[in-house]
Amino acid sequence: MDSTDGVIDVIHLADRPGTSGHSVSVRVLGRSQPGILTGHDFLDCEIVIVGESVSANFPGDPPP
Repeated sequence: MDSTDGVIDVIHLADRPGTSGHSVSVRVLGRSQPGILTGHDFLDCEIVIVGESVSANFPGDPPP
């Protein structure tokens, strides 16, 4: 797991070094509602996809 500024890569799948550099990661950004008892167990996450000519982040939807 990689951690920078409180962001944790829970899953990181990537090509071998020196190849095309494609990767997919699932990152935990932090608690959804810290300090609120009913929401502190939910986590904000995003999926990050990196390709040769494209890079994208897909934030998760907040819980209802």
